[in-house]
Amino acid sequence: RWFVVTGNGVGSRRGRSIVYLFDPLTGNTVQTIRLSEDGGGITAVTAVDIDADQFADRLYAADLGGNVWRLNWNHQTDQFSVPRDVNGAPRPLFRAAHAGTGTQTGSVPQAITSAFEAGYATGRGGSDASPHGLMLYFGTGKLLHDRDIPATNPGHVDFVHSFYGLLDTDDSATINRNHLSIREIQESTFGNQSIRTVTNVSPTSGSPPPRGWVIDLPASGERVIDPPTLAHGRIQFTTLAAPAANVDPCTDTPARFLMEVDAETGSGTTEPLLDLNNDGILDSNDLTADHDVPAGIQLDENHSDPVPLVLDGPGGHELSRGTINSEGDVEHTTTPIRISRR
Repeated sequence: RWFVVTGNGVGSRRGRSIVYLFDPLTGNTVQTIRLSEDGGGITAVTAVDIDADQFADRLYAADLGGNVWRLNWNHQTDQFSVPRDVNGAPRPLFRAAHAGTGTQTGSVPQAITSAFEAGYATGRGGSDASPHGLMLYFGTGKLLHDRDIPATNPGHVDFVHSFYGLLDTDDSATINRNHLSIREIQESTFGNQSIRTVTNVSPTSGSPPPRGWVIDLPASGERVIDPPTLAHGRIQFTTLAAPAANVDPCTDTPARFLMEVDAETGSGTTEPLLDLNNDGILDSNDLTADHDVPAGIQLDENHSDPVPLVLDGPGGHELSRGTINSEGDVEHTTTPIRISRR
């Protein structure tokens, strides 16, 4: 049976978080799932086929309160159900929040406004990799109102947003931030370009087994408002710097970074992924001065967001990703993958 699945969006009068299922032929409401009375509204819903039978049997939903909700298909009731706490209230899988700094202290919710990406973990990364399960990828941040611009809202000048890779192992446990491995961004330059590397910060002694990883974005007010892309064991996402006050969003583009890390560990990779010198080759000439592999590069206002590209390579057609500048040239190409001729 087919359903149209959607969230109630932002700006609802009561700030509730609700998921709706509609019949696509009649428009009738099939199911209404109330998840939170104060989550600010469901901003994204992603359907996942867990058992590879070509039917979606799990939904992941996100809201402005930073909640990540997991809804499983119940074959007895032919409806989606959500885990509940001891009081019978819906219980989120995870709540994105940061301790904050400066004027923002305590557990500060991180709004989620872009869709999830999902893929299975294989444990291929050794002792630092996640165990088997479904990895869920998303960033935090929003740009919906004037108050989301730090210069017009001093209370958010120092707010921290993050990018997460969560491991859902199908158990009933709630994932907390202290269950995640910490990854840290280091900034440097390559010629006149701003680049980034990602370093590992090991979990503290006695911590629970990692249920994923988190990267805190270093720039004040930097955020993720576009969905990530998972391909070939890597997760790619773009970040957006805090817009300045009194600018035209149609003509003045804030700084953006293109980031790409190992999907299971959140770490930087061992081989170059970004063509920093734009020579069409990924090699040792694309390493930092310290011979580290870059995981991010700043995009200027003339570059598009990363898009899939089919390029001519030495072995035939290859599938890659890159950005296209205002003159139509391909730049910042990532590692190509050979396209089968079968």
